[in-house]
Amino acid sequence: MTPDLNFHRRVLVVLYRKYLDADRAWRLAQTEALSWFPLDTRPAGSLMGNPGSHLRRLYERRDRALSQFMVVYGEIDQAPRRAVRQVHILALPLR
Repeated sequence: MTPDLNFHRRVLVVLYRKYLDADRAWRLAQTEALSWFPLDTRPAGSLMGNPGSHLRRLYERRDRALSQFMVVYGEIDQAPRRAVRQVHILALPLR
């Protein structure tokens, strides 16, 4: 395993924890927001909140954390294919 890949894996763990924290905060805020409505009149689906609201900021924080996680995950996922391409390039015969 290369040092670069080790770094990406450590970053991935940190970003995953960041996403889990943001997701937990958003879901808790949704539950609290839904508690304001009587059971028979609660909105269907999930609440996102109006632009600038606390609920919307939590959703955007969660979305940003997920996006960052997916970028690093993609880097790790592509690493073996990049390594194979580099090996093939080095194995070309010289004339």
